[in-house]
Amino acid sequence: MPIFMWNEANVEHIGGHGVTPEEAEYIVANASSPFPRRHEDEKWLVWGETADGRPLQVIFIFQPDERVDVLRLAADERLDFQAGAKVIYVIHAIPMTSKMKRRNRGQRKRRK
Repeated sequence: MPIFMWNEANVEHIGGHGVTPEEAEYIVANASSPFPRRHEDEKWLVWGETADGRPLQVIFIFQPDERVDVLRLAADERLDFQAGAKVIYVIHAIPMTSKMKRRNRGQRKRRK
């Protein structure tokens, strides 16, 4: 399971779009091909549906090790981090637009 880093800034940002951290985590943790895919620079993009079927777009970065606040991690996350697990920092999450949903369906059909 990936480690997610949350702070006031990213929680407020995605909350402004009506997305919760739990929803964003679910989308990333349950990504299926062709996601996640590189978006821009060091950013990664995932389109998917929450457990309730809500389609979301999530954009994240892998947090550099030196920027991880280890004291904010749970004990099991600290062990995973020390073992080399990557830390995900969600920078954007929104409900998918109609256009995104159509593109997502088309991409998944081509993969089958």
